[in-house]
Amino acid sequence: MSQKYRIIGLLLSIVVIILMKGCARQIPQSKENGSDKFIEISLNGGGFYGGINPTTENKKTIKSDGKIIVSGKSFYDDRTENSYSVSRNEVEKLADFISAKGFFTMKDVYDCSAANQKCEDRKHHYPPAVPIRIHATIGDSDKTVTVTVHEENMVEYPAELDTIINKINGLIDNAKK
Repeated sequence: MSQKYRIIGLLLSIVVIILMKGCARQIPQSKENGSDKFIEISLNGGGFYGGINPTTENKKTIKSDGKIIVSGKSFYDDRTENSYSVSRNEVEKLADFISAKGFFTMKDVYDCSAANQKCEDRKHHYPPAVPIRIHATIGDSDKTVTVTVHEENMVEYPAELDTIINKINGLIDNAKK
């Protein structure tokens, strides 16, 4: 009988340890007023891979605390990383703008339509187009939207997406000043 209780005790201990380990993760929690809402917004890629020293990495990230990291790498140059900052209030305004523009209801991928052979051809000609990826985590919402060829009249996607991209770049450009 005591052997049975030892096994049950051991199993209960294992369950408690597993539950405690799962609870130990720090998951950002949202408050109703949004002041502690986790926010991370990034742009990755876009443009084309070409020229004498083509860009191989191009990423811009805006963190919850207002820290902005702009990183890049080119074929011949080492990776660069620059940091800037904006207020938490500006990050929250951008997050609200992105949500209001319907970002979280957009499709995951916008690609060439079957009828647009020019777009399909563009993917395979030099300099190759680099897809742009827009990622946003705002509170419990998390989404990445990819446009395979982000050039005028190539891929049909919501006009709001360009508005979002411009707003993100505008915030970053203002932080650089």
